[in-house]
Amino acid sequence: MINNRFHGMVRQWQDLFYEGRYACSYLDNVPDFVKLADAYGAAGIRIEKVGDVDAGIQKALSIDGPVFIDVPVYQYENCYPMIPAGGSNHEMLLEDPPELKKPKSTHKTAVQSDSDTVVTA
Repeated sequence: MINNRFHGMVRQWQDLFYEGRYACSYLDNVPDFVKLADAYGAAGIRIEKVGDVDAGIQKALSIDGPVFIDVPVYQYENCYPMIPAGGSNHEMLLEDPPELKKPKSTHKTAVQSDSDTVVTA
């Protein structure tokens, strides 16, 4: 799971098409997904640094059974490509439009402290 503590694509739509007016998309309290996976009998893995992605995926592939991978990311990172509502494939968005400004949040935000960190809070 790409974990940005929001309903990720909902937040992205609210930024891109509704001027950052968030409605019910921020998840103030999220469970510890690694512990939740363990509670259901699956393996849980959290990958917190870019340099650990390959090893984390290899570890998941080596496990015989279900695996849940939690990857925390910057809260306002967007996911592309996406097609706007009512759009067609040739209207696909491949990156943030230049006018999109990253919102200021009153919530606990994630910040990137170095180039190797996926996310730290």
